Amino acid sequence: MTGFGHRCVRFRHERREGPWRDAGLLRERDVERVAVCVECGRGRAGRYRKVVAVERESRGLPAVQETFLRELAGRLEVLFRGRKMLRADPLLRRLGGVRSESDLETLASSAPIRLVYRSKGGALLLQEIHALDPEKLGEISRPGAAARRRAALAQARLATEGLTHPAAQAIGEMVAGEDAAGWDERVLRALADLARLIEAGETRSSRIFSTEVLGHSKALSSVRPRLERLVGPLERLGIRDSGAHLLVGGRGRLRFPGGDLDVERFRSLGLAEEDVLRLTEVRLPAGGLLVVENLTPFHACLGPERDDHDLLVVWSAGYPGRGVTRFVELAAAGGGCIRVWCDVDLGGVRIARLIHRASAGRAVPILMDGSVVRNARITCPLTRGQSESIVRDLALHPDALLAETLKALLERGVWVEQESLIDRLAALSGSQGAIKTEVHRG
Repeated sequence: MTGFGHRCVRFRHERREGPWRDAGLLRERDVERVAVCVECGRGRAGRYRKVVAVERESRGLPAVQETFLRELAGRLEVLFRGRKMLRADPLLRRLGGVRSESDLETLASSAPIRLVYRSKGGALLLQEIHALDPEKLGEISRPGAAARRRAALAQARLATEGLTHPAAQAIGEMVAGEDAAGWDERVLRALADLARLIEAGETRSSRIFSTEVLGHSKALSSVRPRLERLVGPLERLGIRDSGAHLLVGGRGRLRFPGGDLDVERFRSLGLAEEDVLRLTEVRLPAGGLLVVENLTPFHACLGPERDDHDLLVVWSAGYPGRGVTRFVELAAAGGGCIRVWCDVDLGGVRIARLIHRASAGRAVPILMDGSVVRNARITCPLTRGQSESIVRDLALHPDALLAETLKALLERGVWVEQESLIDRLAALSGSQGAIKTEVHRG
């Protein structure tokens, strides 16, 4: 009861940290659970202290020098990206070894991390690891990394300004965002050069790209998972294990300075990008040209029923490079029907738009309209990032080609792979007219 006659009857529970005290190479403090009056804020005296956790961190000792501890700091720095706390049990399982917990304690004596222990069965068990300064943690593993990252970020932002290709613009938006400040400098350099290649319509062998951008042919493999989490499969964007080439099949005639090539003589034909740029004419068959994004659907278009389709089929291998763009331009110049078929997602819609632009507005999408999305049996859920990108694209290009398809994707919350629509091609294999009907529906 206070001096004014107040009696504490309603309480709420709060965490309260005690003072720091020395504990060997670390300092530690208790975290208690206390009952506090809702009205006056006074704590309720209890018979026993309710210590719910013990926190330990560095006393400000010099930075660690042992190689294995610098490696441990590097692994933690990667795991902490985008988060402030790690659970101890899965971390210890990932680190392995019976000394993992003692190594963390040794690292904590000079690294900016806090170890949180909870009492269980009379013993203190490590439960959580908190990052106090992730940038400083990275400096322990790789001295100078923060300065290199800031320089790489500034260069990447400068390199991605004013781009016009939709995929390159998307990379520029990522690099300009706040999250990019915490990305590895190798990721930033790779993103900047990837955006430049996309803008120029160029393709690269993954080994060559890795050597040119990151210094050696195997460096890309260590950052590729992080890159693909940000931008999707690199194959789709022009970084290919097989290098730059164009795959064609079906029927048609290609005219080179040294003579003509009849595509029908081959099951499929691979052309180097340099050879495609030497083409002088593309003569289409009666069924016209079909540009297909992915390899499996490309081969499906050349299946046993190919004799029923008087088509020339081209594999774009994702976003069209200079070779595909040149091929489509020549096909459009010669007249005839041009169609494009891609995954029914934002990337596929953007590819279809690029083919439409290269054909001077003549290319027509097939199996990509809103009804395909609404009636698809096999779908993939949209991630939050994919949905946000679609919303942004619709805001910028509300009347663009296949805008209604993007709205259908948002309404259903899914996207559709080409491979799941191959049976629709089989249903259309009865005659050339059936595919032409699908063009008008698409």
